[in-house]
Amino acid sequence: MASASSAAAARAGRMRTSWGARPADLGSAGEWPSRPWRWRAGFREPARPTPTCERRWREIGHDRRGRRRMDPSSDQLRLAYQARGFGIHDADLVTNTLTWDARARALWGVGADETITSDTFLDGIHPEDRALVQAALARARDPASDGAYRAEYRVIGRDDGVARWVLATGRVLFAGGRAVRIVGTVEDVTLRKQTEQELAQREQELRILTDSTPALISYIDADRRYRLMNRRYEEWFGQRREEALGREMAAVLGESAMEVLGPYVERALRGEEVHFETEAPYRSGGKRWIDAHYVPHRDAAGRVRGFFVLVLDVSARKRAERALRESDARLAAILEQLPVGVGVVGADGFVRVSNRLVRQYVGDRLPSRDPARTWQWVAFDAGGRPLDPSAWPVARALRGEDATTGLDFLFTDAHDGGQSWLRVAAAPFRDADGAPAGAIAVLQDVTASRAAEAEVRRLNEELRRQLREVQTLLDILPVGVWQSDPSCEHITGNREAYAMLGVPHGANVSLSSREARERGIGFRCFADGRELAPEDLPMQYAARTGLPVLNAELDIAYDDGRSQTLVCNVAPVLDADGRVAAVLAAYTDISERKAMEGRLRKKERRLRLAMEVAGMGGWEWNVETNEVIWSDELYRLFGVPLGTPISFEVYLSLLHPDDVAANLEAARDVLRTGAFELDYRVVRSDDGATRWFASRGRLMPDLGEGPVVIGVVTDVTRQREARERLEDALASLRASEERYRSLTESLTSVVWTTDPQGRFAGPQPTWSHYTGQSAEESAGDGWVQAIHPDDRERVRERWSEARRSGSRYESSGRWWHAASESYRRFEARAVAIHDADGEIREWVGTCLDVEDREQAHDALREADRRKDEFLATLAHELRNPLAPIRNAAQFLKLQPAADPKVRIASDMVERQVEHMSRLIDDLLDVSRITQGKLQLRRERVHLAEVVQNALDATRPHVERAGHKLGVSLPSESIELYADRVRLAQVLANLLDNACKYTEPGGRIWLTAERRGDDAVVSVRDTGIGIAAEHLAELFEMFTQVGPAAERSGGGLGIGLALVRGLVELHGGAIEARSAGPGRGSEFVVTLPLIAPPASATEADAPPRAAARGPQRSILVVDDNRDSAESMAMMLELGGHRVRTAHAGADALEAARAGRPDLVILDLGMPQMDGYEVCRRLRAEPWGRALRIVALTGWGNEEARRKTRDAGFDAHLVKPVDRAAVLATIGELLADA
Repeated sequence: MASASSAAAARAGRMRTSWGARPADLGSAGEWPSRPWRWRAGFREPARPTPTCERRWREIGHDRRGRRRMDPSSDQLRLAYQARGFGIHDADLVTNTLTWDARARALWGVGADETITSDTFLDGIHPEDRALVQAALARARDPASDGAYRAEYRVIGRDDGVARWVLATGRVLFAGGRAVRIVGTVEDVTLRKQTEQELAQREQELRILTDSTPALISYIDADRRYRLMNRRYEEWFGQRREEALGREMAAVLGESAMEVLGPYVERALRGEEVHFETEAPYRSGGKRWIDAHYVPHRDAAGRVRGFFVLVLDVSARKRAERALRESDARLAAILEQLPVGVGVVGADGFVRVSNRLVRQYVGDRLPSRDPARTWQWVAFDAGGRPLDPSAWPVARALRGEDATTGLDFLFTDAHDGGQSWLRVAAAPFRDADGAPAGAIAVLQDVTASRAAEAEVRRLNEELRRQLREVQTLLDILPVGVWQSDPSCEHITGNREAYAMLGVPHGANVSLSSREARERGIGFRCFADGRELAPEDLPMQYAARTGLPVLNAELDIAYDDGRSQTLVCNVAPVLDADGRVAAVLAAYTDISERKAMEGRLRKKERRLRLAMEVAGMGGWEWNVETNEVIWSDELYRLFGVPLGTPISFEVYLSLLHPDDVAANLEAARDVLRTGAFELDYRVVRSDDGATRWFASRGRLMPDLGEGPVVIGVVTDVTRQREARERLEDALASLRASEERYRSLTESLTSVVWTTDPQGRFAGPQPTWSHYTGQSAEESAGDGWVQAIHPDDRERVRERWSEARRSGSRYESSGRWWHAASESYRRFEARAVAIHDADGEIREWVGTCLDVEDREQAHDALREADRRKDEFLATLAHELRNPLAPIRNAAQFLKLQPAADPKVRIASDMVERQVEHMSRLIDDLLDVSRITQGKLQLRRERVHLAEVVQNALDATRPHVERAGHKLGVSLPSESIELYADRVRLAQVLANLLDNACKYTEPGGRIWLTAERRGDDAVVSVRDTGIGIAAEHLAELFEMFTQVGPAAERSGGGLGIGLALVRGLVELHGGAIEARSAGPGRGSEFVVTLPLIAPPASATEADAPPRAAARGPQRSILVVDDNRDSAESMAMMLELGGHRVRTAHAGADALEAARAGRPDLVILDLGMPQMDGYEVCRRLRAEPWGRALRIVALTGWGNEEARRKTRDAGFDAHLVKPVDRAAVLATIGELLADA
């Protein structure tokens, strides 16, 4: 194109432009210069030809003449490009001319006669893509490059405003080390871009579809390796699918599963489509019934390349089918043992199911359908006339009528002519459409009881009514009621009892039954920490001895890990001879109350500890019995030997004579005022010193032991001037005691009844007492007025729905509490009482006040939220001082002539800072620790390194205690794929415990060895030992047992629980051993030797120094001068120019003056925080291209989001590693 004729060159003169600008302008300048310039130091002026330039232009002229001879070939090439839809452009950088062909002009929307300038080129490029194009051209014009460039960007047609994607390729030609020409093509790739976007959208939709299906979907190649799987895999196996992709089926599912699935896999790989159901075991434990479908995948040549897998979990369906079969078998066995005949009759009159008596009298077909046998059965109406067979009970039931009252038949035996009276009753059962599908018939020989039938009917009807009422009452009681036979082989209960244990209604829950002995029943019972044998359980004990069991507490441990505490009262039912005929028991779930009592006991322990630390003594005085109880601290305060019997008179004898009268008057007034408040003097018994004390007490009239005054005594000899502050503190204490009293009050339950329409038909005493409504106010639907207005409509709807369906009513809301004049939360239940005809006679219900329980739950949730906020703030504050410590350690380590001891010390400091920062991260993850969701940072580690890290962390503790520590490691290297810090934390915790619970000068051994495919580490000591009954409790949260609790130094008891959680996260196990108290302990950790994924980073690779990049100008801003200066020192060692600032205003001033390449900015500065500094920097004209990094102690996702929104380019968390800082700087400034 540059070889056009002289005439064409003259025409092209009007296209002359500024392509002679310096190469850097193409990559960074926002505009193209309007005419050529020659660059000088710091300024530019219009170019004037120099001798060198003139000589170069002459050389270029010779080159052009040579190119003219190549024009025919160039024209052929141009035509070929145009035929394929390419546009051609040519830019002569010496003559500053720009030439486009028609295709290129069409893409930019430029007319054929229009002059093309650099502005035409840039203005046609989408604003978001201009920087990309400029950068590509700048790189191509760099003499150090090969001159090639390639870029995809959008062009906006000037004629139609349509954005099109183009692919531009070309090459820069150099002469004498200088770029002289750019030649290239542009291609319209809009259609390809649209196709790629549509394909990406469809792939996203397919991924969402497969992840949302309830089935496990995957693709397995011919090598039996997973190549695709949906997210359901993670829910089934608890393993991230990224970890399974590329692995073989046997490695993912386990060998046991492959033994079952292997034959089906072989068939699929042979090209068969396989559909099967089977029960398969999995590596993660347990078995699943699956419905699987394998579909082969073939290539174009018909070869099987793999197969698609669709798997549904049908375990629940299989369990239901098995339960149904077992139920049918039990039903058949029961039917055969019944003293009456029972049969199931189909709509065709044939007997489908029957027991012995039905087969004896009826056979396999109804007599009414067999004329040859109808004569054997005769039934009479009230007038003594024979009834037509169509009116017989089974015939009526087959028509859908209820014939359960029974009809007496005179039956004549066809063999001997003997006659019997048989009573037959029947009831229909219906299909899904409600049509009669058959009948259930009951046959009973009543020949001997005909004479007393009337009385029996009356008694039976009365008994059935009473049983219904009792059963209804049992079903609405908030306690579990169990009943058993004399042997306790079969125990059943009411609805609440089954719900309490979480077992199916009607199941036999006897632990002494044959079924429980053979298959287990799903739970075990404990009392005082000891598992009870079946014969020692309360109901079995009462059945065996005939004695009641009162207020016994049982701990129930379920096989799935749940537990609960029940309190039971058991009584035997004796017959006329005094023998046990049955056993009745009432159980109440007190798990929540026990948990609350535990929290209250912990609160009381903390209160006692706080009182001891504050020098306060507690006392109780029973006004009726004159009994006085002192705390140990009060004995010490009054100088009285511990254990001395105390009475009110002994107390008075210790008082200063001038204060006795005031104490007597205060004691008399306490019954009237309810409070005891007095400052007085005590003459101490031990040293005779006179001390001032402030005594505060409160009358507690409802503790069940008569009026009791409870109070505290504080030594105020030196604090009398602080009386006002002390009274405020005691007022807070009294409020706390009031809350404690309120929490321990029993909940209120209200019982009520309504007519079938749900209206109060008579007085409701408990309702009126609670709500304050009179009988007239609550009558009819008036009771609704006691419900909170916002809850009335919802309560009405549920009540109406229950009445329409006759189903159990359950609801909740807020109702008026007259005593407190406030609305309180409640839970309501009610069931319908039916008469003999099945009609609803009345409703019986209860309302349970749950306000105190809900308030306690709300308080616990609020406390948990505050705890999380405190831990997050604490972690942030702890990270700040760690930052300069780590920076200083790394600075010392990088000094070229550093003393080896200094290097060792700096390595140790850096290692411990890393350990500390990781532990701080645990504070933020405390909720995940309790839920077992802590994430590990796995890598390949040497067990010896982990042991050494743990020894470094615990060595000061060992040396202070004077212990002798023996370490035994194997000669071979043991490698684990594990979290280095977490494993060191496990061993350090075990070593710390050994130090803590071993007398000074004791022995501790740490040994490690390889056993098969496991690494085993043992920590053994000669310490205080552990009782055998406490070994199982050691790893529970907040547990300290026996003498260990006294030596714990105030610990919370979470160390071993955390150790077990970390070990189990690694797929290992931990075991505690001890020969008993005083005989030492041993903790054995077993870890699997599992190979890491192929992409895992080699942990044993030697550390490499960060690569030194180009020198940059960096501004470090931190109000912590140590942190800023240490960071500056570390960056200067990396070859950068560094300035520091310690306030937001100073940072802005330094940035304007120095124009740094990058700013490292602390967020939590006073006056002007880092967010505001970042925003102001971005507002500067030069601030858009500035790289800004946030350096802070906040590392959660919310903090990272805020820094992104504020305009930061990166977010680093203190204390940060030097390599991480340098890597971030290199990445951000790579293109600058």
